[in-house]
Amino acid sequence: MIAKKYVVGIDIGSVSIKIAVLEENKNIIATTYKRFYGRPYQTLRELLDSGFAPYLNRPVKLGFTGIGGRTGVGILGGLFFGEIASTAMANYFLLPQVKTVIEMGGEDSKFLQLDSQKKTIVDFSMNNLCAAGTGSFLDQQAGRLKISIDEEFGQLALRAQNPPRIAGRCSVFAKSDMIHLQQIATPDYEIVAGLCYAVARNFKGAIARGKKFLSPIAFEGGVASNPGVIRAFIDILEIEKEELIIPKHHNIMGAIGAAILALETKNNNPIVIDANKITGYLKFKEVSKGSREKLTFDYPDSKFYAATTGQYRGEIANLEVYLGIDVGSLSTNLVLIDRNKNVVARRYLMTEGRPIEAIRRGLSEIETEVGGKVKVVGVGTTGSGRYLTGDFVGADIVKNEITAQATAAIDIDPTVDTIFEIGGQDSKYISLHNKTIVDFEMNKACAAGTGSFLQEQAEKLDINIEREFGDRALQAECPVGCGERCTVFMESDLISHQRAGTDTNDLIAGLAYSIASNYLTKVVGDRKIGRNIFFQGGVAWNKGVVAAFEKLIGRRITVPPHHDITGAIGAAILAMEADQKCGSKFKGFDLSRRKYSITTFPCRDCPNLCEIKKVEVERETPLYYGSRCEKYDIKRREGKVLIPDYFNLRQQYLFRRYLNVERKKPSRGRVGIPRILHFFEYYPYWKAFFETLGYEIINSDLSNPTIVESALEKCTAETCFPVKMAFGHLDNLIKKKVDYIFLPGMIKYTGDEMDEYGSYICPYVQSISNTVAVKFDFEAAGVKFIGFPIKLQRDNAKMINQLAQLVKVMDLSEDETSEAIRNGIKAYDLFRKNLANEGQKVLEKLEQDEKCLVIISRPYNGFDRRLSLDIPDKLREIGIKTIPIDFLPLNLDSEDLSAMYWLYGRKLLAQSLRHLFDLLWLWSRFLYNSFFPQKYVRQALSAA
Repeated sequence: MIAKKYVVGIDIGSVSIKIAVLEENKNIIATTYKRFYGRPYQTLRELLDSGFAPYLNRPVKLGFTGIGGRTGVGILGGLFFGEIASTAMANYFLLPQVKTVIEMGGEDSKFLQLDSQKKTIVDFSMNNLCAAGTGSFLDQQAGRLKISIDEEFGQLALRAQNPPRIAGRCSVFAKSDMIHLQQIATPDYEIVAGLCYAVARNFKGAIARGKKFLSPIAFEGGVASNPGVIRAFIDILEIEKEELIIPKHHNIMGAIGAAILALETKNNNPIVIDANKITGYLKFKEVSKGSREKLTFDYPDSKFYAATTGQYRGEIANLEVYLGIDVGSLSTNLVLIDRNKNVVARRYLMTEGRPIEAIRRGLSEIETEVGGKVKVVGVGTTGSGRYLTGDFVGADIVKNEITAQATAAIDIDPTVDTIFEIGGQDSKYISLHNKTIVDFEMNKACAAGTGSFLQEQAEKLDINIEREFGDRALQAECPVGCGERCTVFMESDLISHQRAGTDTNDLIAGLAYSIASNYLTKVVGDRKIGRNIFFQGGVAWNKGVVAAFEKLIGRRITVPPHHDITGAIGAAILAMEADQKCGSKFKGFDLSRRKYSITTFPCRDCPNLCEIKKVEVERETPLYYGSRCEKYDIKRREGKVLIPDYFNLRQQYLFRRYLNVERKKPSRGRVGIPRILHFFEYYPYWKAFFETLGYEIINSDLSNPTIVESALEKCTAETCFPVKMAFGHLDNLIKKKVDYIFLPGMIKYTGDEMDEYGSYICPYVQSISNTVAVKFDFEAAGVKFIGFPIKLQRDNAKMINQLAQLVKVMDLSEDETSEAIRNGIKAYDLFRKNLANEGQKVLEKLEQDEKCLVIISRPYNGFDRRLSLDIPDKLREIGIKTIPIDFLPLNLDSEDLSAMYWLYGRKLLAQSLRHLFDLLWLWSRFLYNSFFPQKYVRQALSAA
């Protein structure tokens, strides 16, 4: 009897090991998939010794693939094959009908177009270093929500009817979106579905980058097990369910492909797999030692951990108390304090994406402990969920986190001068002098220096963050360097050290150093660090991180009593200080037992398309969250006197018809002008120009989620966001069936004959017509695209030469073109005059001590409400008079500006110089996607 011959394929990925065994006829007889939690080669040895032991005593052909495949070849022998080639080969064999492959693994995503008949890869692309749109991304978010990624996550997503938009291109921004959704009472199943759609949108936009998804499509990799992501891909790709194929071996395809390649490769001699070689490799390989100093816990006397866990010793019966609640991204903290500011009862609970449930649980537990004995006479809330919490429980005051954290610290020690606070998603630095906040800073979008990142990495290492992390960090002999950059790159460094066999304790200590270093670099920066430093927040429990801070700054740090709930304590103290003895609005501990429901519905009254969350609590008026215009927030709008909306007024002037041009009937055609880039400044010119010629003007819709999604999918270059938006707006115009689309590449604006310096516009704006022309097939869409470089000039003859291409396409005469140019200039001048007049009125009406905020921005940043995030409107709602930069009379021809090459840079500096010499009572704030001009503006203002 002839013994059977086998071939083995092994795929060592970023988070898991996949093994496939095939017979010579390519019949698959054994497969396995297992996560390795930072121990790839140990896990490979365990798998080979268990389910694959029968194949170790005979010669087999061996093929490796994946990120750790080359090392595997070095240990066991065999051949290495690239991931793209391996995935393609598996599909040629198992799914010859498939034309497109979506492969999504732990930290890698791939797009492949295949020709199975010719066994060729027609096109492919992969994700870059960032793992945002991969299985790791979903794992992290599932962990934050305490939802099983394998069992609950996908099924929960299927319940959603209105999945919210969550950023899928960056895991950090996704966390920020999740937190915002949590704090406006978005149900967990809606958030989960939003994550699934975010991953699908990210794949289509960032990885496929406009490539065509030809059916049938195979969805492979570990993420293909998730029914929520499957549904999202079907919807995002707009395909039928039958067109998306989930192979039986979807998470083993790489290993199967490596096995087939090993089988078909000539001169590939069979070998006997010796698993003992893995043990030898792990035992004797050289591991680079970390360069960080060993962590030591040098100042235990300043760490009040015991006091944090102590019990209240006073009499509780009939005790008047103040309730403080801090709802954060990762934890929800509740505390009761007496009039002497002693902690009576406290709870530190995980929010888990359900802030209302966390509050209800906290109230229930505190009621069980002391609720029937104490009287709540004041309530304060803080944290990112402070408004939802305040409405839900009936708060008497709502305060920001900076004020609350500082208030608690000052109460503990009035001499404290520096506060480091690190929570789940936010980090804060506060500088104090004589019990007064003199400076503060928070982390921006990045969560690299926060507790959530630390917890995610601990879970990947299978380490308990609360009971093991700190102690094991202190046991490390040679802490490694994991960088202090983006979480994704820090995670990549960690994976690299894992593959190199670095001791787990050294990895943990390296992470502790990275958190501390990232915080000092990105949050504190060059700000002053005093001598009496408090470390607050949940991360202060971690002795490894505390020790890392002390090593890096070279001085003692105090971890105060109840450091993990100081935000809640501060809110309670502030409620006490604000107590007017008129009774509290607190709704009672029985809130934990009252029925409530959360529903969502879309508001379609404007292009924002807000998802409204309605919270109904038994015996209470419904609460609404999520509307950008506060349409549903009746209580917040009652009695509010709003300052005039000068940004909306500017938009009215932008769209006004300045000249009563006789309209020709029928019109000569429909000219589409997208609401992008120079539209926000020169639209009056072109509106008058084309209407003079007898054309109807059609604008793209206001920027909305649909346009944003279209823009991200179609733009394949990494430009600024306003330039990317051009693709979405053009797509919107094409769907409106216009005859022409007018989008010239604006090079410069020349106001007069002598103005030949310093008025150039951004190169991306100059070249926008060429950029979009590559992507769109205007001829197939039945649209004539008019895109050419142009220098906008006042001289009529020169402008006719500039518009030669347009004259030819539209078959215009010189006389009518000349008249259109004159009308365009008149309209533009009237537009500018109106803005200057309005600005003058505002300035004249300002009271002596009244402040006015000037928003410094390019027009397409400040006047597109989606790109500006409605910041001008938000400032107006809190009572700050806010005007755009072009309400001010700017002297662009000043000698002081002669060296500034860019038009908008000149405008910024002109405003700054006027601010400096004439209008010192004006404030300035930036809405700018380029930091280059800010340097010069700050230099100008620094002399004030």
